[in-house]
Amino acid sequence: MINDSPDLSELRALIAQAGLEESLAGADPLTVFAPSNPAIEAFAATPEGAAILADPAQLEQLLLRHVAPGALDGQAVLAAEEIETASGDLLAIDADAMTVDGGELLVTDVSASNGFVHVVDRVLAAR
Repeated sequence: MINDSPDLSELRALIAQAGLEESLAGADPLTVFAPSNPAIEAFAATPEGAAILADPAQLEQLLLRHVAPGALDGQAVLAAEEIETASGDLLAIDADAMTVDGGELLVTDVSASNGFVHVVDRVLAAR
């Protein structure tokens, strides 16, 4: 789905830049919280965001913070209080506000070959 959506072209470019395409396309089930293009553009426009995106190690950790092991549909995401990501971080879930770590869920339950993609309105950077 990430490969097909023009709304996620910025994320696709960052995944390629970090060399994570094969990891994310593997057989293991995954859930991706995908920042929209405007979310990535806004993040990149900040000094902190630009620095993270320019550093390969920080970029990889940032992207892995958007990936959770297992295929979690929207209902499973919203039923959780927090979700551990591939980076080892915990994302806080607010079912009432429909947010993941403060990022609003814009689109949920997009089926991918190995799980689900949920589009969020901001980059889920560590705070």
